[in-house]
Amino acid sequence: MKKALFTSLLAALAFGIVACNDNEGEGGFDKADIIGSWHLIYMAENETKDGTLLPRENPAVSQQEMTLTFASKGSYSIEWSYEGELEDAEQGSWSMSGDKLTMSDGLDTIVYTVEALSKTELVIASVDRYEEGGSVFEYTVRMTFSRWSVNGR
Repeated sequence: MKKALFTSLLAALAFGIVACNDNEGEGGFDKADIIGSWHLIYMAENETKDGTLLPRENPAVSQQEMTLTFASKGSYSIEWSYEGELEDAEQGSWSMSGDKLTMSDGLDTIVYTVEALSKTELVIASVDRYEEGGSVFEYTVRMTFSRWSVNGR
């Protein structure tokens, strides 16, 4: 369930550093800036039905820690822990073009849009749109990470 939640959460990555070099994509983001480990510090989620915000029965409040690591050779890993104990992990591949980040764990592939990235902060968001019973639902998740380390594992 943790994998599914995280996978559905990521949809947009934004980088706040604007530098010109060969790694820069269309959105002005340097792919090299994402390399390293990021620690989740905040997560917000909401869902709408036909444009109306739905109340949350169980707000996303978690004692769980998440670390997301991007390696320079195109692999990523995610680790979830609780009270210092590793609970779950996932690995896969990633690529970035412009402001689009694609992550695949071999079963699911998700494309995220980049929102913010600095030397110390990464903000990612996802939007999942679906229809059910004649209504249009939109599930949005935004996560803020702080830099854990510069070198990917």
